[in-house]
Amino acid sequence: MSYNAFVRGLRVRHCLSQGELAELLDINQARISRFESGDETPTFSITFGYQVIFGAPPCRLFPKLYSQ
Repeated sequence: MSYNAFVRGLRVRHCLSQGELAELLDINQARISRFESGDETPTFSITFGYQVIFGAPPCRLFPKLYSQ
């Protein structure tokens, strides 16, 4: 499973829409879509927001970010 599908799966399992997640992270919904499609890599502060919401370490959520 790609990390994009993993991140999307976590959002769906937590019953959050992209808009709701964007609101929790205080970002635009389009950015959530770009993260899930792999078109954009989130900043470190956003990855830590994901960690707080989903309880998964950022290196597991966004391995591409940590490989750079």
